[in-house]
Amino acid sequence: MAITSTEWAVVIASASASILTTLGARWLDGSRAKRQAEVAREDELKNACVQIISGAFRVSQKAGALRTAMIHRSGLTEGLDVLLHIRKPADPLEIHDYLLAELSPVLDAQSVLWLSGNETLMRSAGDVILAIAEVIEKSTALPNDRLPDPSASHFEHLKVSLRGLIPSTGGGQEEVLRQESVKRLALACAKFGEVMRQTLGVDDVGAILKAFPSLLMSPDESSNSDELGSNE
Repeated sequence: MAITSTEWAVVIASASASILTTLGARWLDGSRAKRQAEVAREDELKNACVQIISGAFRVSQKAGALRTAMIHRSGLTEGLDVLLHIRKPADPLEIHDYLLAELSPVLDAQSVLWLSGNETLMRSAGDVILAIAEVIEKSTALPNDRLPDPSASHFEHLKVSLRGLIPSTGGGQEEVLRQESVKRLALACAKFGEVMRQTLGVDDVGAILKAFPSLLMSPDESSNSDELGSNE
């Protein structure tokens, strides 16, 4: 029995509809999967950015606590306590682990940006990491008069050792440099936050720096502003 042209038209229409339905379903599945991947990438980037900013301030707080410990655990009394086994000496590995507990998640978040972020985001995150390293360096710095010069005479080494018997006051130029490094870290985080807002499509990308204009002031201008406020 021969198939009529009408029957062929029905078969072709049915097959075409089936093919179109299948292609449409696959296109919708592909679009949905692509959108889900984009949302997951945005969430991953956002979480990594938040981790870098929050971790930076936690590291800064820990570095400040470490400096306070260095001040209190200095001088002749500390030396005698260690000598008499009242307390154990500071362990560099314990200090390393103390800081790495907060720094490690920040470095992990930075690697996420290296994989998924754009060049501007990666560069800004790198500025935050460098600022963190500077805060740690300045927070653990010893006064210049307590750093022995390898080329100095034995008498100079003796004088440096004797200065070590005097408790540290924690002030001076070292503290000024530490405060400046903390402010640079805050500024790096603020600028990184602006890049993050721009990357995530926030309209007012300059909101953070507008909210904290003092971050854009130099340390001298900031201190002068504080003095004017206290005088008023």
